[in-house]
Amino acid sequence: MSVSLNQSLLNFAQFAGVGGEHGGHPGADRSSGEHPDQPVDADDQDGGGDDQGGHGHHHRAHVATLVRSVLALPPVGWRNESLLLRLLHWKPKAMAVVGVLAVLVLAGASATVGVLASPASTRDAPGRQAASIGYLVERTKFLNDESHRFLGNLLPLNAAEQRVSRRLMAWKEREYNVPEADFLPAHSFFLVREKIERSAVYRFIRRMPKGAVLHVHDLSAANADYVVQNVTYREHVWGLLGDGKGNGAVQLRFAPAAPGPGWELVADLRRRAASVQDFDAMLSKVCTITDMNPDETYPDQATVWHAFDGAFSVLFSLLTYAPVFRDYFRRTLEEFYEDNVMYVEIRGVLPPLFDLDGKEYGQMEVAAMYKQVADEFRREHPDFLGVRLIYAPSRHVSVGEVHEYLEFFRKLKTQYPDFVAGFDLVAHEDDGRPLIDFVPSLLQLRRDLPDVKYFFHAGETNWEQSLTDENLVDAVLLNTTRIGHGYAIDKHPKVMEIVKERGIGIELNPISNQVLKLVQDLRNHPGAALLADNYPVVISSDDPGMWGARGLSYDFYEAFMGMTGLKADLRTLKQLTINSIRYSAMGEAERSHALSVLERRWQDFIEDVDNERFPEQDLPVVRQLRGLAGDSAEHDNSIHSVTSWEA
Repeated sequence: MSVSLNQSLLNFAQFAGVGGEHGGHPGADRSSGEHPDQPVDADDQDGGGDDQGGHGHHHRAHVATLVRSVLALPPVGWRNESLLLRLLHWKPKAMAVVGVLAVLVLAGASATVGVLASPASTRDAPGRQAASIGYLVERTKFLNDESHRFLGNLLPLNAAEQRVSRRLMAWKEREYNVPEADFLPAHSFFLVREKIERSAVYRFIRRMPKGAVLHVHDLSAANADYVVQNVTYREHVWGLLGDGKGNGAVQLRFAPAAPGPGWELVADLRRRAASVQDFDAMLSKVCTITDMNPDETYPDQATVWHAFDGAFSVLFSLLTYAPVFRDYFRRTLEEFYEDNVMYVEIRGVLPPLFDLDGKEYGQMEVAAMYKQVADEFRREHPDFLGVRLIYAPSRHVSVGEVHEYLEFFRKLKTQYPDFVAGFDLVAHEDDGRPLIDFVPSLLQLRRDLPDVKYFFHAGETNWEQSLTDENLVDAVLLNTTRIGHGYAIDKHPKVMEIVKERGIGIELNPISNQVLKLVQDLRNHPGAALLADNYPVVISSDDPGMWGARGLSYDFYEAFMGMTGLKADLRTLKQLTINSIRYSAMGEAERSHALSVLERRWQDFIEDVDNERFPEQDLPVVRQLRGLAGDSAEHDNSIHSVTSWEA
């Protein structure tokens, strides 16, 4: 490698603000690799300022070390085009690193490197080479500026978080580097759930504190296994099973005696079944919409929503038996708690409940049951931060019925001012009545209760300029606190502007939107654009029991892998957990306390992961650098420097 190329490399490093033998932090011996094991600062992680947290000199030292490592490598070591391309993308927003590699390729080395430059480029005039380098510098700066807008990219990470983030990114890169047919977020959750469970990224997310879940429905929140293996094994469960294979009008309910002709005790039906396992699988099928051939079974949204409503009807009949209702809600809290969720805002329809002796429970009594179970659970789990209820009846009703809902909500909020968070209207938006129909009643409630919080489902549709997607407009005009789904928000730029200005939380539910046929490949989810521009988004799971999920981790995985891109790292996950508390219905003092608790739990998690042994083979770039550079002793020090920078 020529002296002029060496000097170009060092000059560029100095120009980019990272020092070299003639620049950088005073007092550090650049040639000695004095800081090979110091953590990379936030800017090396694609975000943050050069001096963020007082570690800017570490950034300069590491890049200067990398420069010398590159200079020390023999030209033959750079013959692998894919490695260089991966290095160019490994830290694409650390301008100095990309610039160093660009100079290596373009400033006279192309004849021996043989990677990006064509043979003809070796005969280009120096001015043309300089123009190419200038373009790459400008491109890198462009990407750097853009990356600072991504959700979480300005969060500072401490040294342990940086190490854990690099570990996470090694796993993420490995799961990205698969044939497109094997990329999990591109396929129906029904088909890839078990593969997700084997993912290192998913296992990491499952262990991670996830803050709060802010969008989940009460009668479809717990896993269906609990319904089948616990609820249907209880006494007094009756079934009307159609043809006995899950086809026809399958119904299940609790009753002291047969509800009518054809009903039999489920215990007797199970006993007579040729296979108990197959019988229970049939029950699971009618309580969920899971299917291993979803494109054929559910060719369109109308079909899948019909199946959803059928499964919900079965669950409603089973779960409105008062003892089961209490147990199911407790099981819901247990599943979220086991998934490292510390706070829940649950949307409840407050269904009428009954006991076998004929006693019935009204909506206010049902709300009291919610609160009783939530209070008991919190007493038994002191590190759980609590539950709030969003009263969320169906939108498939008349204007008069919504007026009655709101009159009841006034009483409910008066009775439980801290427990009840606010009001929503739910069910399939395309088939339900739009918010505009109910605006007079909603405005009147706002006048009477100025502090009322709305959490409207809005924009859960593929349509544009319809009454359904215009629910987004009405939601913001009604001063909603959060928006459920907001799938069509990218079709309403004014709504997007207001959402960002006011900090209106957008509750993204990736798996729900996929299985209910709004989007197939989650890389195409409009939430990806919201994440890329730091909108106030949170991740939730909607109706996890309906599709064989539990908790929140599956949706976090799908969002992190499918909607954030390759370069989004630990900062994105951390910001999402912070957002879940920030955009909750907590009061200011409670929110501040919750963020403190979350930070402690987060740092405990980081410490646990950081202290675990991490095999070097999980660092793909470092592994290939070692292989390409060879094992000769004369290059050991330079390769060690690069390894320390990445590992």
